[in-house]
Amino acid sequence: MYPMRAFARTAPGRVVLALLAMLALLALAACAAIGVGRSPPEHVDLDLDPARWTRVLHASDNGMSVTEYVPPGETAEEWTRFVSITILNDTLVRYSGARAAMTECRALLQATCPGAVWTVLRDSDRDLLYEWTVAGCEGEPDQHEVGRLIKGGHTLIRITFSVKGRMDAATRTEWLRRIARARFVDAPEQ
Repeated sequence: MYPMRAFARTAPGRVVLALLAMLALLALAACAAIGVGRSPPEHVDLDLDPARWTRVLHASDNGMSVTEYVPPGETAEEWTRFVSITILNDTLVRYSGARAAMTECRALLQATCPGAVWTVLRDSDRDLLYEWTVAGCEGEPDQHEVGRLIKGGHTLIRITFSVKGRMDAATRTEWLRRIARARFVDAPEQ
């Protein structure tokens, strides 16, 4: 499945769709320009319990990979909690670092939902941790996301955990810890 179609089919809401679409468009434009056809060289291990998480999407094409998970019995369209891992090959990324990618994602989110609150929790040019909340955005359910952007050796990686509504403190702490400790593994050559 072509990544853009995958995003449109599975995006959990307009806000997340806008952020994912921005990453997808950058990747697709770069692919068209340079003809990249190789999968990203790294993948992320979040150590998700398969009894608690179901993979609803895994698409990898032209140097871009997207994997999404929801609790069992939920779908990518109807969810309460949502995990997403997006990996873009360096040849597809125009950003000099994680901070530059975050700045564009934040601007897009705030353009879509002007009341969105974005907080940077740990900041460096290669690895940052953030969270955002959206409440009262027209046509969009209230959402709370914690995430990490990493400019790796060959990739830009975005790991997110989102909930509809407000995330409770224990869940927020657990997922910030889990995302911050994510392991990056070289994927086998295809």
